[in-house]
Amino acid sequence: PSGREAVEMARRHTMRKIREVLRLRHELGCNHRQIQASTGLSKGSVSDYLKRAREAGVDWERAKKLSDAEVEARLFKSVGRNEPPGRVPIEFEWVHRELRKTGVTLQLLCIEYQEAALQARYPRRPYQYSQFCDLYGEWSRSSPSRCARRTVQARRHSSTTRGRSQRSSTARAARRDRSSCT
Repeated sequence: PSGREAVEMARRHTMRKIREVLRLRHELGCNHRQIQASTGLSKGSVSDYLKRAREAGVDWERAKKLSDAEVEARLFKSVGRNEPPGRVPIEFEWVHRELRKTGVTLQLLCIEYQEAALQARYPRRPYQYSQFCDLYGEWSRSSPSRCARRTVQARRHSSTTRGRSQRSSTARAARRDRSSCT
């Protein structure tokens, strides 16, 4: 895409917003500032969408009868660019196998997943950590194997317990040191 088309793709709003711009202008007779205030779009975006619609011969009456894809095809050269990009799929079986290993956490696996996705140069982006965990949790709950849930719960419990026992032993040592000083 050319530089202008790249900027257009980055800034394009949802078809719902674009339809709302057309409705406000043609059905209610709102001016650019009123449309801007109502939709939260910039004046430049409102002007651009109205200009595109005028050049394509699309008013609100026509837009109501068309599907989103048809309106988009008439207003933009590159159709489908306002859809969010898909995400790189997560191999949940791999995550589950790796979690069984000592010292492996979901955070480490998420980092590995993200790095692999970036190195493979997928056209899609990897999930971020919180969504990675949520999706794995959903997968493990829906997994037919009850062992999957037990493994995750046991790992969470053991890491929490391990942290507590280390803290408590440190606290005991500190108390002993203080008591020996008196």
